[in-house]
Amino acid sequence: MNDLSLLCETCGYPIQGLPRDTVPALVASPVASLVASHPHAERMAPNVSAESLAPARPPQCPECGTPIADSLPERRTGSPWQRRPGLASWVRTMHAMVRHPTTTFGDMIIRKGARSLLALNLLLVSLLVAPPMIGVLTMDLFRAWRGRGPVMESLAWVVSLLGVTMVIFAFFAALTLVEFVGIRFFARRRRFRLSRDAAAQVCAHASVGWLASGTLPYLLAPAAIMLVQALGIAQKPIDFSPYLLFNMPVSAAASILGYAAGLIGGMIAFEWLVYFGVRRNRFANHATSSSVAGAPQLTSVSANSAAS
Repeated sequence: MNDLSLLCETCGYPIQGLPRDTVPALVASPVASLVASHPHAERMAPNVSAESLAPARPPQCPECGTPIADSLPERRTGSPWQRRPGLASWVRTMHAMVRHPTTTFGDMIIRKGARSLLALNLLLVSLLVAPPMIGVLTMDLFRAWRGRGPVMESLAWVVSLLGVTMVIFAFFAALTLVEFVGIRFFARRRRFRLSRDAAAQVCAHASVGWLASGTLPYLLAPAAIMLVQALGIAQKPIDFSPYLLFNMPVSAAASILGYAAGLIGGMIAFEWLVYFGVRRNRFANHATSSSVAGAPQLTSVSANSAAS
């Protein structure tokens, strides 16, 4: 299956070479054309065939009946980010992915150039996840340089932030790469035409789900702490012996669990969006498919000529 061949985006049936334009009904004569619009057409002209009285309809996929026009690559107008990358278009794209993911994936143009959107979202989620980890990691400079003055502490905080951000960026990038390879693998197993460009665009637009990993922990961790405080067990110690040689209060454990739940929630959101994207683009036509499709377009003029 060629990545540039024209397929029905619903079932994957090859539609290259089929007419694309709406074909008017092929009437036998001007009389039949007049009769076709009458409510009692069969009584007025019983000799006129039913085919000549059939209403015009757009060409459809022979396999599933989806209009061919719905599968043409020029129908895809692109996401706001694809049309014009920028801050405003990024906000509109993220909003569209949350509100109408299936529609947005259907409008997405299948082409190269998905890295910029993906890199931006991964950088944002890394900057959101990194600050709570500063001062927690064993090799964190912020901990080692604490007490050496405000200048040294500020410098250590900036260096720690950059270092932790790079590590988290690499972590989320690796997870995205695993997802990219995974959907390509299962697409081949299920005989989908999910090309590299289509899979890359799906992962890039679905990366809005990663942003949930950067925001949900700030909501769930405090919520978990407030819950154990309301239950009156916040200061109750948890003993991990004999497995671990330390203990911690319930509030600290609740905070860690809430933070972890937020990260996992973002992963689930990313996976869910990728699922929608794969289903909507499993037979997606590339932006260059129309230039090589070679599909003759049967216009109304040629249809009328055939009728006469």
